[in-house]
Amino acid sequence: MLTEISYFIIFGRPLIMYLGIVTLLMFLVTASVAILNMKGIDTIPLVWHPRFAVLSIYLALAHGMLGILCVFLKNRKKNDVYAGQKATQRV
Repeated sequence: MLTEISYFIIFGRPLIMYLGIVTLLMFLVTASVAILNMKGIDTIPLVWHPRFAVLSIYLALAHGMLGILCVFLKNRKKNDVYAGQKATQRV
């Protein structure tokens, strides 16, 4: 199920790639808000900095968990298949 979600194809690329790009952009926006406010440019108020940071962390956690779980779930399924084949070959 998670591998299907992670590797869902959008415009020829998997969803997990787009989630990583959005996460990176959110971290850059978060840093930009703080830097711009330090320089006196208040187009985006500093109140938004923690909000963007929390959103960035949630996106990063989702991206990381999808990536890590896909790797472990793929390996587990492969090992189960190989274990089943070995068991049938031994019998």
